[in-house]
Amino acid sequence: MAMDLERIAKELAPEISRRLLAAADPKKTEADFRREAALILDDAASRAGVAMTVRDEFQVARGRVDSVYNRLVIEYERPGALRERNSAPGNKHAIEQVKDYILGVAKRERREAVLLAGVAIDGRRFIFVRRVGEGWSEEDPVETSPASVERFLRLLFALAVGAALVPENLLTDFGPKTRRARQATQALYAALHSGKHPLVGKLFEQWQTFFSEVTDYKEWAEHLQSKEEFLSFVKGMGLDPKYADPARVFFAVHTYYALLVKLIASLAAARFAGGTTTPLAKMASASSDDLRHYLQEMENRGWPFNEYGIRNFLEGDFFGWYLATWEKEVEAAVRELVMRLAEYDPGTLELAPENARDLLKMLYHLLLPRVMTSANTTRRTGSPSALFAKP
Repeated sequence: MAMDLERIAKELAPEISRRLLAAADPKKTEADFRREAALILDDAASRAGVAMTVRDEFQVARGRVDSVYNRLVIEYERPGALRERNSAPGNKHAIEQVKDYILGVAKRERREAVLLAGVAIDGRRFIFVRRVGEGWSEEDPVETSPASVERFLRLLFALAVGAALVPENLLTDFGPKTRRARQATQALYAALHSGKHPLVGKLFEQWQTFFSEVTDYKEWAEHLQSKEEFLSFVKGMGLDPKYADPARVFFAVHTYYALLVKLIASLAAARFAGGTTTPLAKMASASSDDLRHYLQEMENRGWPFNEYGIRNFLEGDFFGWYLATWEKEVEAAVRELVMRLAEYDPGTLELAPENARDLLKMLYHLLLPRVMTSANTTRRTGSPSALFAKP
């Protein structure tokens, strides 16, 4: 069901974007725009088959909310009222209203505020607002476009059920039987196997050498191709078991897992560092070039961790090679990870940091078949962290 909603959101986004922009006539009042926008959103929800509990002009202690769609608070503004920066008075006012309404709805419905989200919209721009711990995530305004509308629709649909940052949800969204895992593994394996990028080939060879030195990789790899569990795993990923090279499959899958871990870690870091916004929020609506730039900053310079005072956390490892193969298949696979994770609520990380680390370990063992994780019996390090060592 979740995957269908994401597909529908992507399909609807260009049309809904055009309709919202058309409704954002500067001659219209806020009430006029609100009526038209509400019809557009109702139509999108109906076509997606999502049962929305819509409460218009919902009264709370701190005022009257324009609309509440399940757990999404929407504050409509007059077309053109929102500016490019949140320092503008109109933006500040809209953000404060959204915050007050989130707290008001949470109190009235006896929910935790972190399980709600809010959006200010004037037809031309969106401002996404969420409760993060005892603080707030106030994102920079984004222009109305297919990318930003897709994110908005996915949030609208996702908040019908919620997305807690727990292993069960992560496995459902990113585990080996999911479309995202297949899409990413296929794209990465094809990019690795193409031979079009000499640097990638050299990194792969270097990884093989390093991995052989710290694990029983050679003996393991010789027998892996005949293992039924491995063949089933490869077939499930959409690759041909007859021709799939175990080493490249292993490298592609671990690249997928490593990127997933880094993105999840950025959510956790933002949560515990008290950041005002998550880095994935910036990536989710970014253009192809900007998304690649953010990922390069993460892989090579340790962004956003260095902003939280975490040094030398990420400064280049074997698994940042996908950026050298930034073609449409790789970009599409990576964007799927970013957009879905951006919908997760970091406020649900109510555990201590060490428990958040256990979450990633648990995901690793759920993600990979046992026959592949058995290669992590290291001779020198005694730890699977050797998989993610820097070259």
